Amino acid sequence: MQQDQKVAWHFWILFTFGVSVVVFNPTISWATWELAPSANLGTAYNHREGQDRIWEAHLSPSLALRWTGPYGQYGLNYGVSLRKDLEQGDSSLRVAGDHRLSTGHRSEWTPRFHTDIRAALAVSPDLTRAGSDSSLSDTGEILIPATDVLHWNANLSMGYKTSLLGQAGLGLSYALTHYKEDRTQSGIPLHDAASYSAALSQSQRFTRNSSGQVSYRYTGSTLDDLGTHGLSLGYHHTLLATLSAGLNAGVSYLPSRHDVMQVYGVSLSQGFSDGGLSFSAGRTTGEGEGLAPPTRPDRDAPPGSDASTFRGRLLGGGFFTSRTETDYVSLSGRLKMTRNLDGSLQGGASRNRQITDRDAQVRAYTATAGLHYRVSAHWSGNVTYQYQRQRTELAALLAPGVAIKGEDEVDSKRISAFLSWRGDPWR
Repeated sequence: MQQDQKVAWHFWILFTFGVSVVVFNPTISWATWELAPSANLGTAYNHREGQDRIWEAHLSPSLALRWTGPYGQYGLNYGVSLRKDLEQGDSSLRVAGDHRLSTGHRSEWTPRFHTDIRAALAVSPDLTRAGSDSSLSDTGEILIPATDVLHWNANLSMGYKTSLLGQAGLGLSYALTHYKEDRTQSGIPLHDAASYSAALSQSQRFTRNSSGQVSYRYTGSTLDDLGTHGLSLGYHHTLLATLSAGLNAGVSYLPSRHDVMQVYGVSLSQGFSDGGLSFSAGRTTGEGEGLAPPTRPDRDAPPGSDASTFRGRLLGGGFFTSRTETDYVSLSGRLKMTRNLDGSLQGGASRNRQITDRDAQVRAYTATAGLHYRVSAHWSGNVTYQYQRQRTELAALLAPGVAIKGEDEVDSKRISAFLSWRGDPWR
C-alpha cells in the first residue's frame, strides 16, 4: 500500500504542475488551446540467441494538450502503450500497459532570457519475461526485475543572451527509478535509485561559420559516492554549404578516487539534396546501470559456499549504478527515395567499461535499417530492422580470496512494422 501511495503521489505532482501553470498564470489566453490525438499500431518480432523467439502486438494511443500564451508554451501529454505477447504455445497470453505522463513549459520572459521546464513519469509493468528468477541475466545484460517500475525525471534549463553572438546556460536535472516491490522473486533486494546533475555553459559565435562552447557539469547518484565533475571545450565549423565538423575535448574528475579521465569527440555531417551522412566518434564518461556477469552463481560459487549467499554478495543492489567510460563510433545516413518514401541506415560500435573495474566491460556492435512512408497527411508507416552483437567480459573480486571471471557473446535481432496516425488538433 505504501508503494502504491508513492506512485500516486508522483502522478499527482506532475498533474498538478501541468494544470497549475495554466490555471494560475494570467498570461495565458484560453482561446489558444488545442488537443491533439495520435496512435501507433504495429507488431514486432524479437529473436535473441539462446532464448525463445518473441512476437508482440502493440497499440499506443496518446493525447496531447497544448496552450500558447504571450510568454511561452505549455503542454500536457498522456499516453499508454499496450503490448500483447503472441508467443507460440503460450496459453496465458496477457496484455501489459505502459503508462506515460509528461508536461512542459517554455517561457520567453525577455528578448534575452528564457526558461524551459520538462517533467515525465512512466510506469512500466513487468518488463521481463525471464521467468521466475529474473535476478541474473546469463547473457550479460543489466538486471531487470519482475516488478512494476516507476521512472520519474524533471529538467530545468535557463538561457541568457550575454551578447549578440553569445549565450549562457544553466541546466538542472533529477531522475528517479522506483520499484513497487523491494525484492526480486528470488529474494535479491531492489533499491530505489536517484541521479541528479547540474550544468553551466557559455557558447559564443566567432564568425558566420564558426562557434565554440565551454561547459561544466556535475553528476551524482544516491547509490554510490562517485560524484563526477566534468569540464569540456567544444568547437564547430561550417566548412562548406553542406559540410560541417565539430570537435570537443575535456576531462572528468572523480574526487572520491582522485581519478582524472580524458573525454573527447569528433563529428562530421554532410548534407545532400536528397539526404545526408553523419559520422561521430569519441570517449565519454557518465552514469551506467552496472554490468551483470554472464555466469550462473549456483555453478560458479566457490566450493562449500552457499549459492544464494554468493549471488547476494554479487548482485546485492538489484539494479546497481556505476560510473562508466564509453568509447564509441557511429555512422548514419538518410535518403529520400521518392516523394513519400524515406530510408535510413545506421551502424556503430561501442565499448563500455566500469571506472571502478576496468576489466568489466561490454562491447556492442549495432546496425539499423528503416523505411518510412507517408501515406497521407494523417497516416504513415514504418518498417525497421535492428541487429546487435554484444560481448560481455567480467573480472571481479567479490571478497578476499573470492574472484569471478566470465565472458559471453550473444546476437539479437528485431523486426518491427508500425502504422501511425496523427489527428487534426481540436481547438
